[in-house]
Amino acid sequence: MAERRADERSLSELRPVRLADWNERDGIVVVECPKPGEPWYREPAAWFSWWTGPQRIKLDEIGSQCWRRFDGRTSLTEIGEAVAADHPDDVDKLETRIGLFLRVLIDRRMVRLE
Repeated sequence: MAERRADERSLSELRPVRLADWNERDGIVVVECPKPGEPWYREPAAWFSWWTGPQRIKLDEIGSQCWRRFDGRTSLTEIGEAVAADHPDDVDKLETRIGLFLRVLIDRRMVRLE
């Protein structure tokens, strides 16, 4: 049986790496988003503003727990298991929630998977 190459690893084996600056306030992580956002509109077709600076994203408790573990050494499976241990009532929803959370962070160039 041939050994799997590194690029054929399953998603659960990948390890997220933080790319954005962050700080913590009262146990909640606040992340600086380095990717410029889309235009936002105060009134339809009347006023708009381009956001060109960093955006701060305040993570919830589960997002904060995940973010602290995005160290490039801990796999997605290990992160999911650690968060599930702290939230046993939400285990069924955690996998989907963490997946959506990661997609947003990757899209905003705040996290990279290795």
